[in-house]
Amino acid sequence: MNRHFVVAAIAVLYLGPATFTDTPDNLQKLFLEKRMTDFMPVILPTEAQVNEMLKATSHRADEVLGKMAPTFGVFEFWSYTVREAAVNAVMAGAKLEYFPLILAIGSTGEEGISVSDNGFVEALVINGSICDEIGLNYEIGAMGSFALANTTIGRAWNLLSINGGNCGKVGTTYMGTVGNPMNAINICTADEHHRYRRIEQQLLQHRRIVIQTERPDRQVALASLSL
Repeated sequence: MNRHFVVAAIAVLYLGPATFTDTPDNLQKLFLEKRMTDFMPVILPTEAQVNEMLKATSHRADEVLGKMAPTFGVFEFWSYTVREAAVNAVMAGAKLEYFPLILAIGSTGEEGISVSDNGFVEALVINGSICDEIGLNYEIGAMGSFALANTTIGRAWNLLSINGGNCGKVGTTYMGTVGNPMNAINICTADEHHRYRRIEQQLLQHRRIVIQTERPDRQVALASLSL
């Protein structure tokens, strides 16, 4: 049976309409062929799922969240809305309670996939009570893909970078010489009351951006690493 799915509006530049109706298998193929994914299957974003994700924020769906380019001053900036961030959050498999963090990350305009030939991986260090509230892993495997929150928040950042920022297109906006497997989800971890302060300092030694979510007790730091 066919179902009705929402596609991020940025993809309309390539495809035409804002929504598509087809079988799940065909829609997965469409997302892959048009390079709207990270080459892994996604949660197909139905209108109902996207609208449900939008309930996690007080921002308007049509509000411009930010703009992004693979490299500042080289590529044209693409802008994206809160709704488009919700579409990519659904695609990544993120839970409702992760969405305020994903919005905070998207608001910086920092790309999740660098164009550099150095094979950069980006990193998120999150602190505040939200870490425990959403189940961020900060113990064994804290920098890996061993918790849903860590994995899907990092993946949502990358999908937003691909669909909202024109990043990660091999040969044009991605030039990593040998690539980096961590580009799939980046590093998303937590600073649990200074428990991992040494790790955080290592992560952020190159550059650091600190942003706040909709609550002042929740901050996210972004860094770029060459691995």
